[in-house]
Amino acid sequence: MNADFNNLIENIFADCLAKNTIILGFNDEYKPEHKGKYVITGLQMNNRDAITRIGKLVQVRPKSGAFGTELCLIRHLDDRLIQHENQSIYLIPEKYTSTLNEYFKDVQEDDADKEAYSTCDGQSKLGFIVME
Repeated sequence: MNADFNNLIENIFADCLAKNTIILGFNDEYKPEHKGKYVITGLQMNNRDAITRIGKLVQVRPKSGAFGTELCLIRHLDDRLIQHENQSIYLIPEKYTSTLNEYFKDVQEDDADKEAYSTCDGQSKLGFIVME
């Protein structure tokens, strides 16, 4: 990805940390209105690929991830739907939405209420917030 996108991601992440942006998953903070919102993950071990840190929130499965954390499916800029678990996920402030929409204009739109999504364990589920 280009340097502009990498700088954008670093600026967004710094902004999220500086302003105590909502860290999703703590105190059951996932809400229906978070569906399709842009999120950024905290730092990922052994991964320097900026593309897999930012995306649109597709589905959340509380307490289904490693160590009882939430499992989140996020649609990334390269159009991959990636499973994230045991990881900090920040809701990106609205002021970045129009800029991110330009980058994501060719990325598949998801609707977890109409389409079931599978995780690495093969479990296919319908809905945005899926309680076990």
